Amino acid sequence: MSATTLAEVSAQIQKYWSPLFTKQLRESLLLGSLVDRKYNGQINRGGDTVRVSQVNAPTGQLLTVGTDADSFNSEAISTNYIDIKADKRAVSSYEFQD
Repeated sequence: MSATTLAEVSAQIQKYWSPLFTKQLRESLLLGSLVDRKYNGQINRGGDTVRVSQVNAPTGQLLTVGTDADSFNSEAISTNYIDIKADKRAVSSYEFQD
């Protein structure tokens, strides 16, 4: 394990931590932004499973203005169902010196 010193903590401004970590968490755990919050099933204890609908991300294109950006191909929206099992916990931690 690696410890964080008090000097390193003092160099950070608390108000920047939350937006930074929230953005990284959302980017790495996209499930929350892509699924419908309504679900089928019930979670009463760890290990239970619910089913949600998910919008699949579009492929997209990178086009250049003045070359090929005047026309683009659209996609039909697609969805699917995914099962989410209540058996995971997202965790992270720091170690601080006394």
